[in-house]
Amino acid sequence: RVPLSTLTSWQREIQTWAPQMNAVVYLGDITSRNMIRTHEWMHPQTKRLKFNILLTTYEILLKDKSFLGGLNWAFIGVDEAHRLKNDDSLLYKTLIDFKSNHRLLITGTPLQNSLKELWSLLHFIMPEKFSSWEDFEEEHGKGREFGYASLHKELEPFLLRRVKKDVEKSLPAKVEQILRMEMSALQKQYYKWILTRNYKALSKGSKGSTSGFLNIMMELKKCCNPWYLIKPPDDNEFYNKQEALQHLIRSSGKLILLDKLLIRLRERGNRVLIFSQMV
Repeated sequence: RVPLSTLTSWQREIQTWAPQMNAVVYLGDITSRNMIRTHEWMHPQTKRLKFNILLTTYEILLKDKSFLGGLNWAFIGVDEAHRLKNDDSLLYKTLIDFKSNHRLLITGTPLQNSLKELWSLLHFIMPEKFSSWEDFEEEHGKGREFGYASLHKELEPFLLRRVKKDVEKSLPAKVEQILRMEMSALQKQYYKWILTRNYKALSKGSKGSTSGFLNIMMELKKCCNPWYLIKPPDDNEFYNKQEALQHLIRSSGKLILLDKLLIRLRERGNRVLIFSQMV
């Protein structure tokens, strides 16, 4: 059971590491899913399953729980398993009733906000061993002096962690470069306008409102990115989309530099990930 956003990755990895297995993607509207069950589900004579692996999403699982829950699964793998942190949710109650020989949860955050969420995941994997939340809390909760130590020992047989030191030999060295550039003329104009408009509030210093000061800082931060974040242009301001994009790039010092870098990186065949705090 995987999120829709990672389903393509799962297909690719299965094709790479287990090409001999028949993997069926169970998605689509109700008609499409009926077709899959009719033609790709079972051999009509033997009633044995045709597929070795079934990939689907949480949403489809809930819609077709009557079909999926009626099968005896050899293995259930749940990606983004923190979706199961609430043992009172419909997804949790549905999936825990599925019959399976083995279960695997994949998550980058097994412990997010509370010990109860961790217990929910453990209870899903081994409901017999981790049957009682009250007993689990009493043994590993805040009231025990060695609660965390006992918790680590308890988790050791069930938690496989892939930490940086285990894979760092296969990763390239991290190189961090900080490039500084000037704001565009329009950015400077808006930056001065924000400071001028809020002169009275800023002149109060520490005596002024903290929330008001933070709001001003956020406006200045937006201005250092494309000032479009402060004042988006009207739809009819430009002749076409290309002209609008060119104006967007020219309006921001960061985007001017990024545009030049991307052209160069593309020519080299590099791959690029761009992270942005505000859009």
